[in-house]
Amino acid sequence: MAFPATPAQALSLDEARQQLAERSHALAAQRADREAWHQQRQATRRLREPRIDLTVAGVAYGKQLEFDLALLNRTLEADIERTGVRSSVQLQWPLYTGGRIDAAQRQAGAREAQSEGELRQAEAQLTRQMLDRYFAIQAATQVMAVREAALETLEAHVHRARRFEEQGLVNRLARLQAEVARDEARRDLVQSQRILADLRAALANMLATDALGCLTTPLPEPRRPDWPVESFVTQALGAHPQLAVLEARGEQATQQVRIEQSEWLPELFAFGSYELNREATPLTEPDWVAGLGVKWALTTGLDRASAVDSAQARRVQVRELTAQAHQDLTLASESAYRGVLQHQEQYVLLGRDLVLAEENARLQDASFRAGLSTSLDVTEAHLGVARSGVQRAQAAYDYAGAMLDLLTTAGLLGEIDDFLDLTSSVSCEGAAP
Repeated sequence: MAFPATPAQALSLDEARQQLAERSHALAAQRADREAWHQQRQATRRLREPRIDLTVAGVAYGKQLEFDLALLNRTLEADIERTGVRSSVQLQWPLYTGGRIDAAQRQAGAREAQSEGELRQAEAQLTRQMLDRYFAIQAATQVMAVREAALETLEAHVHRARRFEEQGLVNRLARLQAEVARDEARRDLVQSQRILADLRAALANMLATDALGCLTTPLPEPRRPDWPVESFVTQALGAHPQLAVLEARGEQATQQVRIEQSEWLPELFAFGSYELNREATPLTEPDWVAGLGVKWALTTGLDRASAVDSAQARRVQVRELTAQAHQDLTLASESAYRGVLQHQEQYVLLGRDLVLAEENARLQDASFRAGLSTSLDVTEAHLGVARSGVQRAQAAYDYAGAMLDLLTTAGLLGEIDDFLDLTSSVSCEGAAP
């Protein structure tokens, strides 16, 4: 499905999530799969109802009849030949099938539940990926702003160094050191611009748009989680869609065992037939028939015991996969929680480092103007500010990623606003698309 080109507009996180839900081909395909299994379940609703067939056939038959007339001491013969259209209605009504019908209906319902869980998994995975790209763009934007500020500062330092060289206050080496640092900052800025362009292209492709505008939701401010780790583990073990999928698979395996076991049991059914065109009915056949029947398969082409064992093994497999999933989700929740705490602490410490780096750069600038510091001291100080700024933006992005991992594992990605501070907004005035 193609979407028309639209002018680039400001895009919040909620709007990006809505676009993803509406435009993702992967999600559309998974929804179609869910609908297919829903209709498949609907198709099993009438398995208990009687089956009625109408049969119409053109026939021709002949019959030779002999009547022994003992009283007249003679035999009467008659040859009958007829053609016509034979039509009849047949009914077969399953009364007992050994639990096969109920198991098939439950199995169809479980398969629909599995598809629903798979849709939830796909939604969580794609939303997690989209949110990561959104926040990566915001982090890259911050890094680019840091690089731009560093380049602007070093450009001013180069200009000052050249002026001081002309005045004989510094030597040529000081000016060269400033220019080398300026060129390094320029290369870093170009690299940041390319990274940002790649990230924006990836998000635009995911949202099926060729006009990705300014992103208005900033990186969340790192803070400690409101819940203890035990609450996230409990939530994960109760709400993760993977467990819903495994539960549905377990139900299917259980019902398959019932289906295979039913092959050992008899079937009870009612049946009937009524001839609509009696003139085409052979004389020896009844015009109607009704009754009850029992069918019991004494032998089959399949080893029924092995079939039951196979179904039971599938049930054991799902049980073991579920136990492993509980262990994996517990570990993933605890690991993501530790990651959140680690990156939150790093963010705070890097904030302090940034303040110190900025103060150091200010003092080095003042010392250089007074002839007490070298050009190398100044450039190192300003590059240190840039490094601290980049590291702090990276820590904020890493924090957001760890929180996304934690919320995804706990099945809480839909409530992201309750766990991340996303109320502030980025001004898009004058922002480049």
